[in-house]
Amino acid sequence: KLSVRGFTDADIQTAIAECGRWGYLDEKGYAEIVIRQLVRKNFGSVYISGALKARQLPGEIISAALQAAGLESLQLECCRGALRKKLLRSDPNHCLVNAEKKPGLYRFLFRRGFPADIIHQVLEELSLDQE
Repeated sequence: KLSVRGFTDADIQTAIAECGRWGYLDEKGYAEIVIRQLVRKNFGSVYISGALKARQLPGEIISAALQAAGLESLQLECCRGALRKKLLRSDPNHCLVNAEKKPGLYRFLFRRGFPADIIHQVLEELSLDQE
């Protein structure tokens, strides 16, 4: 953008160096912010990893940020939260989830980036709660 506005390459490199020195170009910090936002919105690790890749962050920064966030321990609670919110939105009276609804709920959670084993566990908990 700076080159389009007529700045020289030397000026652009100086500006980038200064921004880095001031901490404005902190990819690790940016990754942590994105992870926190998506965890708060109950997204899974697969979705979060894809979102970071879409933002063109380096792979080593993505894996380090995911590991530092302790995402594996949060997966189950995020999956439960996403399912709870989905059920409340689709039926505020909290109707029972029958076998016909499970495939749709599975697809919903899968698209939110949760691993299959976590989804199965949460859906199994839901079945046990209703018995």
